[in-house]
Amino acid sequence: MANLLDGRLTPLLTHLRACRAAYLLSLCLLSVLVWLIAAPDISSMGNTLDIKGATDDDLYRAIAERMADGDGYYSAAAAEHRVGQYPMVPFYTVRTPLLAWLEAGLGRDVVRMLGGLLTLAGATAWAMRLHKSGFVAAEVVAAFLLYALGGFYFLAAALPLHEAWAGAFVSLAAALYRPDKAGWAVALAVIATCLREFGLMALCAGLALALMRRDWRETLLWLAGIGAVACLYAGHAYAVMQVRAADDIASPGWFGFQGPAFALFNATGYSMLRLFDRVAGGAILIVALFGWSAAGRGGRLMFLFGVGVLLLVGLIARGNNGYWVLLLFPWILAGLSFLPRMVLTAVLSFRTFHKR
Repeated sequence: MANLLDGRLTPLLTHLRACRAAYLLSLCLLSVLVWLIAAPDISSMGNTLDIKGATDDDLYRAIAERMADGDGYYSAAAAEHRVGQYPMVPFYTVRTPLLAWLEAGLGRDVVRMLGGLLTLAGATAWAMRLHKSGFVAAEVVAAFLLYALGGFYFLAAALPLHEAWAGAFVSLAAALYRPDKAGWAVALAVIATCLREFGLMALCAGLALALMRRDWRETLLWLAGIGAVACLYAGHAYAVMQVRAADDIASPGWFGFQGPAFALFNATGYSMLRLFDRVAGGAILIVALFGWSAAGRGGRLMFLFGVGVLLLVGLIARGNNGYWVLLLFPWILAGLSFLPRMVLTAVLSFRTFHKR
């Protein structure tokens, strides 16, 4: 039975691998076409960019100030959540303490400098990876510059928000991802998930890629990372419950089903693409996301993670959760530099396969 199943799956997987670039390019063009035709008048949605971000910034700053005065993280977080009428139920409405520890211990100016170094490290790591993988100089330089440009908003406004840090760590993890040496990638993805639970999508993407290659050693590494995150969040849940009061506010829930327009509207608004019309900006962002699929295994990890982010924002986020798209930055725009390679690879792979 196993041999029969393997005999049927192997030709299918071979075909999918051979024509993967062609199928992804077709899906990219179809997605852009549907978006340009069916996108609603998103100007009527208003500007949602600062509804939550500004007030969250105040919350995180106040928590760090309490910690600098000697309070523990969870007592400080509980006090400020109550002052600001923020929910504490379920437990993950309270952020994990890593970023607050940094700000309380080092100060916001030093943390801002660390954010700049993280952005530079991501851009440099990707440039080095692309160079070693045989990408041409124009692609390497374009990817570096677009990545760096994507970091401007991160440093200017999104720095206190955990989503931006998580996205930056995921992209650095993907830049260091090697099938034979996945340890650093797993460790950095775990750090991203420690900052915001949405980083779990990167761990699951890495696990899926390892399973597709039947690399059981790497599969175990990704599973170990997921296990470590589960333990960390179990401890976090316990700590939150220790400071929770019976009358603390509960979250109204998620699954807002805001749709793709909401996700792309916020993604363009939080990036340099806000210089464009929002419909055009959304189309550019779709192309950039698909472009990552042409950047090797690490790029495919980022592509899967990016698709997960857009689904997350479009299906689960409420109207004031649009800032979740910061998981896409600073890395997403660098995908534009891989578009020519994607087109060329798609054409060549499709022609080569059908000449057989």
